[in-house]
Amino acid sequence: MSEALTIVCPSCGVTNRIASEKVGFAAKCGKCGETLPENALAHPIAVNDSEFQKEVIQSPIPVLVDYWASWCMPCRQLAPSLEVMAEEFAGRLKVAKVNTEENPVLAQRFQIHGVPTLIIFEKGRIKERISGALPVGQLRNWIKKSMGWF
Repeated sequence: MSEALTIVCPSCGVTNRIASEKVGFAAKCGKCGETLPENALAHPIAVNDSEFQKEVIQSPIPVLVDYWASWCMPCRQLAPSLEVMAEEFAGRLKVAKVNTEENPVLAQRFQIHGVPTLIIFEKGRIKERISGALPVGQLRNWIKKSMGWF
């Protein structure tokens, strides 16, 4: 059985489960019938305290979480690399962003002492962690090595 991804319908807000091998194909919302965005997982998603459990801990696929702050220049430099990773690994890895200024509970829970900090979660557990901004090539290699995708 394939793993399912969740995509929230922008029209009605219902969460739809899509088989991971179907990402990129036209899919319709199970409630309202509207077409779901095919690139929904190809961009980082913002996650807050109330969404973290569902979007990260309960995610059927691994999640790379970027803990960042608006005043942090390295965080801003990392953002384009995260966009590339979200697109490149869509369907295999979800990329999420947690603003530590707006979500201090999550920053404290995961002992974020400096930003940016990247944590890969798999099946609700921390798999790997690194602090600092990485260029896109090093970030790609770190993700692949951490996930055993080499």
